[in-house]
Amino acid sequence: MDYAYGASIPMAASPLFRRNSMPEKAEFVRTPLVLVTIDQEWTARSLESILSPAGYAVLKARNGEQALELLKRVTPDLLLVDFDLPDMSGVSLVQKIRHRFPRIEHTPLVVLTMDTLSREQRIGALKAGAWEIVRAPFDQEELTLKLRAYVDSKIRADEAREESLVDDRSGFYNVQGLLKRVSELSADAARHGRSLACVVVAPDLDTQEFVEGTTDSGVTGTSMASALAEATRISDTVGRLGDTEFVVIAPGTSGADAAVFAERLLERLASSREVDGSLGGALRAGYYAVDDGGMESVVPVDILTRATLALRRAQADPSGLTVQAYRN
Repeated sequence: MDYAYGASIPMAASPLFRRNSMPEKAEFVRTPLVLVTIDQEWTARSLESILSPAGYAVLKARNGEQALELLKRVTPDLLLVDFDLPDMSGVSLVQKIRHRFPRIEHTPLVVLTMDTLSREQRIGALKAGAWEIVRAPFDQEELTLKLRAYVDSKIRADEAREESLVDDRSGFYNVQGLLKRVSELSADAARHGRSLACVVVAPDLDTQEFVEGTTDSGVTGTSMASALAEATRISDTVGRLGDTEFVVIAPGTSGADAAVFAERLLERLASSREVDGSLGGALRAGYYAVDDGGMESVVPVDILTRATLALRRAQADPSGLTVQAYRN
């Protein structure tokens, strides 16, 4: 049965909710988005009549597959999943969400149930990645306060990650951190007339079948990060540009040395058992180097951009050349 979106049912009319006073509308920094996955129209509308006045934007899915499709396009701040769905169990949906969408791995997810669950069922849901299991009838005020606490926590964590200079999955610098570090290293190279190189490594485009949000992509990125940590020097700065795209900033490394350095990185990555198993050793690298920072004035962002352009050329090279230098 199709939902009549936008329609609401008074909460007191639904046997799924206990009558009590509604809390005041939440004053969030931004309007949080909640994805409600449930096939029971009455319950979905009743939940919406609670969530909308409390300050949430509500998006509804009727089954697990529809929810998974929506998650390819939206990033919710809260997930509510029915334990019993028509096409899969709620626990199965929770597992798929946690494995397929790493970007929302810290998003609060609450399982809703109309029945009493066994201990094994509750433990199974929690192990799959649910934060809590809530059974009907839902206490309106208690449910709203719990969800508010969960979403506040998630939003604060998002803000902290945005302000952070570190990629939380790999422990390396993120793009913002890389730009800051490149600025520092290029300024030092300019003051002392030193060389500076940037190497970007990633899978070959022909064999890279990984899409953001899939399990394979996350596993591969983790494997590459681990191998890079072992292959680089203490003086090097390592950062992450994407799921499987990493940067190494190497101070004191000239253009000639950068080519050797890039080859060595690829050898170490390919020899890693984990990376070899997930990528078949199909890796490419691009690099850009400044031989004398005192003589060559380069905008820090250009160092990253030029090395990335060299990587793209290596990935598109029909001859299969694994390492490419940046050239105008």
